[in-house]
Amino acid sequence: MSSFETALGKSIQLDISPDGHRLFRCNSGYALQSNKKLQPTGHGMTKGPRRLILENPYWIKLHEEGTPDYCGWTIVEITPEMVGHKIPVFTGVEVKSSKGKLATAQRRVMRGLRRANAIAGKAKKASDFWEILRSWKQGFEHGQRGANQ
Repeated sequence: MSSFETALGKSIQLDISPDGHRLFRCNSGYALQSNKKLQPTGHGMTKGPRRLILENPYWIKLHEEGTPDYCGWTIVEITPEMVGHKIPVFTGVEVKSSKGKLATAQRRVMRGLRRANAIAGKAKKASDFWEILRSWKQGFEHGQRGANQ
């Protein structure tokens, strides 16, 4: 993720949080982890200049390939049967630079999320989140989303 995309993601997080929406950074791929419990004394790892050595390292899988950069929930009021009740709806936002395109795995995940009635989309600027949300709501208004989808 580029520094532009990181800054954009943080901007979206800050912009939407006052309304009760939450997005968390979701890293995908692999990372190394140590099976030694790290002690305050540094036992379990050795730090050097520009180097960190883990004792007994092993690979862990983070999120699956194609997982949106930011996942969380959007608070939605259900109508008309549940008027006044609010529920969280899974939300996935893929952050891209102005020239960025979705990879094949990302497009596949976005399609799956939309089929499951989740709120999902690509953001190239902070205001795109609100457009993604508006588009999701319009799908219900026009009968394009729902239990039979």
